[in-house]
Amino acid sequence: MHSLAELSITHRKDVDISGLKATFQRDPLLLSSIVRLRILSHGSWAFLVEACPNVEILALEYNLDHDDLMLAAGASKNLKHFEICRDTWRKKDVQRLHQFLPEIESLALRGSLGQEKLSVSASATGTVPLRTFRYLLGYRPLLKRSAYSQS
Repeated sequence: MHSLAELSITHRKDVDISGLKATFQRDPLLLSSIVRLRILSHGSWAFLVEACPNVEILALEYNLDHDDLMLAAGASKNLKHFEICRDTWRKKDVQRLHQFLPEIESLALRGSLGQEKLSVSASATGTVPLRTFRYLLGYRPLLKRSAYSQS
């Protein structure tokens, strides 16, 4: 799979991924050609993010509460664009996201806004400025084909 650039994972909510996780841990697999990773499944997929060290675009479903996954995303050195779903975005959710991804260049949030006023600040000394911020209503598929276009 040396030329595989995009990987998309989708499972039902009730699928146990512990066997897949154990396989990745037992026989370390490096998917260095993957630059676009889409995980449309609940659960902690940190092992998969860690197996894709060159990922530039990462899309997650409702995974903000999985610390190990968010830490793996934050540790991805090549990550530029991050997209994530949440039923309702609140100020604390955005703050939590910023805690894990302070240097992200492009951010897309899917879901609805809570009653709180949200603001996005893109100034931090020594970090890459946030170049793109999108707030997307609805639950359409993450990272449509147009989001993958190379410019």
